[in-house]
Amino acid sequence: MLMGFPSDVARIARTTVAAVMSVSNVAFYMSSGYFDSKAAASPLLHTWSLSVEEQFYVAFPLLMYALRKRTHRSRVAVISGVALASFAWAVWLVDVDASAAFYLVPSRAWELMLGSLLAVGAIPIIRSRWVVELLGVLGLALIAASILLISQKTPFPGLAAVPPCLGAALLIYAGSAFRTRATAILESPIFRFVGLISYSLYLWHWPIWVFFCDAFRIPTIKQRIALLVLCGVVAWLSYLLIEKPFRRSAQGGGNRRPLTFAAIGAASMCAIAISAALVSAARTTLPHSVEATLAYLDYDATKSMRRGECFIDDDAKRPVDLAAGDCLKVSPDKENVLLLGDSHAAHLWGGFSASRPDVNFMQATVPACKPILSASSSHHCNEVMRYVFEKFLPAQRVDVILLSARWGDQDAAGILESVNRLRQYSDRVVVIGPTAEYDQVFPRLLARSIRSGDSGLVARHLRPEQEKMDAKFAVLPLPSGVQYVSAYQALCEGGCVAWAENGVPLLFDDNHLTEAGARLLGDRVLGFITPRMQVRTHDSPADPAS
Repeated sequence: MLMGFPSDVARIARTTVAAVMSVSNVAFYMSSGYFDSKAAASPLLHTWSLSVEEQFYVAFPLLMYALRKRTHRSRVAVISGVALASFAWAVWLVDVDASAAFYLVPSRAWELMLGSLLAVGAIPIIRSRWVVELLGVLGLALIAASILLISQKTPFPGLAAVPPCLGAALLIYAGSAFRTRATAILESPIFRFVGLISYSLYLWHWPIWVFFCDAFRIPTIKQRIALLVLCGVVAWLSYLLIEKPFRRSAQGGGNRRPLTFAAIGAASMCAIAISAALVSAARTTLPHSVEATLAYLDYDATKSMRRGECFIDDDAKRPVDLAAGDCLKVSPDKENVLLLGDSHAAHLWGGFSASRPDVNFMQATVPACKPILSASSSHHCNEVMRYVFEKFLPAQRVDVILLSARWGDQDAAGILESVNRLRQYSDRVVVIGPTAEYDQVFPRLLARSIRSGDSGLVARHLRPEQEKMDAKFAVLPLPSGVQYVSAYQALCEGGCVAWAENGVPLLFDDNHLTEAGARLLGDRVLGFITPRMQVRTHDSPADPAS
């Protein structure tokens, strides 16, 4: 964004217009996908939730108007029914289309309707002081637990959204009956101040974060504290100079000036954003090498990962579809190697197959699906993994089983459980460790490096977690017949590889290998994996295996 590639400016212009029109949630959903890392770098990504609220605030009054002649009980029944339907839809959809569940109103409406039910008096006030106090404490506990336990890997919304939403509803409900201890905590000066500037703080926090990460890298703990203070100061100034005067002027019943100013401001924002995109496209000339590198932002991995065929991101496909096609077809005259895992297994297939055409690489891969039976994952993932573990492999022995995934620190125990179970079905089980990841889309980092002449820029945006995880996995007490191969060391020993081959980036987003990148990794590690190839000694300095 700060570097100002025309594609960046155009993307910001599109999201600005969508945000002003209160449809940015739809815009982000339409551009979302399993491999889309660009949305996270958008300074207006956070406006999706404001759009959800605005759309709800249009739809809900229409519902209440339609129910205006019904009894109170009927209104409550209809609102409750719609909320329950929305919740059920969210729970189902989060496994089918997580992006739709996250961004779109039908799967989010129930969260807002909890507050609506309280507002219409659907739940009678409890007069017991100790019960209300207990509900207030429970509400705080649910919110605190949500902050601590919900992570990026948690399927959300759906069931995982219940604790924070229910916690907020309980706090509101308890506070409407008595001034509880929980209410007293929230009435403290610090919480009141945060509450006053909360809207401005929400508007400013994400752009500040994105622009800092774009200019530098993901901040350290000290830098995060400094950014938090900066966000607070900017939000406070925004509250005093913009939000508070606007609200004051809007309090007059017939005063149309705030609405006029808002309309002029919205139109101006759209005009400025669109003009900036047009000027950037017309006046910015990029070197051919930069343009060629940026073209990898639209890299199509469908063929190299066999997406939709053996990397099944469509829940309509069943495990038997893998067996019916070429995905799990055993070759009678080639070495048979099974790739098992998520997209970090799927992205190996094209490159490994090109690196070793004498090997039959089979594939059973599902998005966000680690080859660990005990892992909490989607129903579709569990179904595929159970099929491979319990039906396919017991009936069909293979030469090598390769386990690869976007591993996390918590996966060590699950890996040991899986390999102990799988080694009875193969001559060799191999765990492929994590590859390097970056805090921004990799081709864009390379393009910025070329344009600025800053050779160290890419390395500064390397995430440190993967190197630490690789070191942790390298010392796992693996049983006999099981091998760990360090993909990180193979590609990062002495400095991480940036180009898989001339003009081709190693990664096409922030964590997935291009086909050429997978082929380079295959050239470096497959000699240590396939049993018909001679394995180098463990103390060889080039040996990535352990």
